[in-house]
Amino acid sequence: MIAKVFVASLMSVAAAICSAQATALEASVLSGLEARGFVDLDSFGGAPPLSDKVDAVTTAPFARSVVNVADAQPGIFEYASSADIGSLALKVFGTLTNGGGSSIGNIEVPIMRVAAEIRDVITLESTLTTPYEVTLQLLVNGTISTTGGLANAFANGLLEFGTNPGANGFDGDRYPIGAVADTLSITRTVSGPTVEMDLKAFLGFNVFQVDSGATVTGDLGSTAFLSLILPSSGVELVGSESGTFGAPIPEPQTYALMLAGLVLVCAAARRRTHA
Repeated sequence: MIAKVFVASLMSVAAAICSAQATALEASVLSGLEARGFVDLDSFGGAPPLSDKVDAVTTAPFARSVVNVADAQPGIFEYASSADIGSLALKVFGTLTNGGGSSIGNIEVPIMRVAAEIRDVITLESTLTTPYEVTLQLLVNGTISTTGGLANAFANGLLEFGTNPGANGFDGDRYPIGAVADTLSITRTVSGPTVEMDLKAFLGFNVFQVDSGATVTGDLGSTAFLSLILPSSGVELVGSESGTFGAPIPEPQTYALMLAGLVLVCAAARRRTHA
């Protein structure tokens, strides 16, 4: 019994460490996007990691509304992560296979870490003369599964929301192996004609140990959406520090397709004019 309690305590400490490591945006950064992927089967860092990728935007207004990373080594690992502030979505996927003859990893340091994070400061304007409630939610759905053996792995979500300046509300949870279906939610009461609120949303998948012959997969790549809930009338979102909250910035190839379409429309219009 004592041993079980000790192991549970170590796992809780490991979860806190992993969450802190995966959240790499500097605390001073109020607005930013980050997608990160990391794989190191020598969990104490005796050899270079198999993969260590990060894509981030930290200068507002954002020049793009999506950051993403992806990497794979066939038969060993694959991961993909994206933070999309234009569509208000976080997506995380990772799978790791232990093809060796013994267990890999330990309960202290993650051997795979895949994460995505969104931070922003939004501005609300109100015609209400009384305080009103604003709610920010993060819907987290997906699965964490193992085949061929056991693994120590979990996902974690985190949400922070509050007035700027001011103390933020916090909601978060850790999701063990199995189905993931959760809603993180923070409601704040504010007042005044103009209110600034800062927010942070984080989603991560972490693997600590994998048995020989086992594969562990965390698939949270379909739905992890942010939702801002305002009163039905009298309050509206008028801007964000990022300039992209709920407003996607088209990728360069999208601009090219739009331009090509415009050229075709203009050409068709000329033909009709001269017909």
